[in-house]
Amino acid sequence: MKIKRIAFDMDGNIADLYGFSGWLERLQNSKPVFAEIEPMIDMEEVNSLCKQLEEKGYEIMVITWLPMFASEEYKTACRAEKKAWLAKYFPMVKEIHSIQYGSPKHHATKGLKDCLLFDDNEGIRNKWENYGGVAIDEKSIIRTLEKLLEV
Repeated sequence: MKIKRIAFDMDGNIADLYGFSGWLERLQNSKPVFAEIEPMIDMEEVNSLCKQLEEKGYEIMVITWLPMFASEEYKTACRAEKKAWLAKYFPMVKEIHSIQYGSPKHHATKGLKDCLLFDDNEGIRNKWENYGGVAIDEKSIIRTLEKLLEV
């Protein structure tokens, strides 16, 4: 399979939501949280590698879930926070899909036969692959991007 598109999950993948103290309580109480989260990996390196991949014709996107049971107002606020986080740490990404919690991520993009997903959730990775894509956990992002540049 020839990879030409790369999708990144955000929370627990590139953004350290689960390492942020009180994250669940804040989400459950519809409080801002995403603006305060730190990156999980060297985002300067990720941006550089993705920029090089983009120059080789790759499409780069983010597919992220919104909080579970969030009101429409809170979903709107979370979309804005996530977009601001990405503008700060992953500014080269222009395609952002912030979708309902639990929605199949493979529905967020056209076909999967040429798309690689980085996601920390094994169930999501398995579904992605069942629909024809390639999915890898968050532990190998930089190494995988470097390998794609070698092709």
